[in-house]
Amino acid sequence: MLLILPHIDGVNSVKQIALLADADYTLVRKAIAHLLYYGCVILLDIFSFGASYAPTAEIGVFAGDTEVQAECRQYILLPDTGLQHEPSEGMAADREALDGTKLVEMYCTLRQGMSVKSWCMEHAGVVRMIDIRRFITFGVIKGFLYRVHKYAIAAGATSILSQVKERKRPKKGEIELERFLDGNHCFDEICTELMISERDLLGNLKGIGDVQIIQK
Repeated sequence: MLLILPHIDGVNSVKQIALLADADYTLVRKAIAHLLYYGCVILLDIFSFGASYAPTAEIGVFAGDTEVQAECRQYILLPDTGLQHEPSEGMAADREALDGTKLVEMYCTLRQGMSVKSWCMEHAGVVRMIDIRRFITFGVIKGFLYRVHKYAIAAGATSILSQVKERKRPKKGEIELERFLDGNHCFDEICTELMISERDLLGNLKGIGDVQIIQK
């Protein structure tokens, strides 16, 4: 337990924690399960600017709770030093304008098919004032935001992957993908298990053949 605690930082995945602590993955999972049971930790999806998020029905509760809105504002706002290149009066006005109503509007503009990166580009004016990771995780923790996951489904996966195995130099992770192409494994799980990036995963899927990617 003491080995893994320094690596629980809200960024590392469970598998990364096991690698950094040089500990058995199964034992690390059990240790974190104990921490989760006693309410010491919260499990979140891996944050990525390429991921998509959308509001849940609980967004209405957030819209009517001024205390949670104030908590959110305090949690996500960057220190004033992060805006040191802006005129002081304009900086203060922009920060003051980031009230509860503005926060609700910002969360409501998140949607399926829009990555966090694209959202940041559309809201460049306010993004400079907030911690994006905290902005997203706050909504997820409070239950009014959910991660839109990607799943891969292969048509005729057996025949397609048999062709992959016959190649002299199959790409990294192509052969191991067979068990993940049934629509029940999200990209996060696949990338974590195969230790590859989402970009590499997408490249491998393109090389396999007829694979559909769905979001839900």
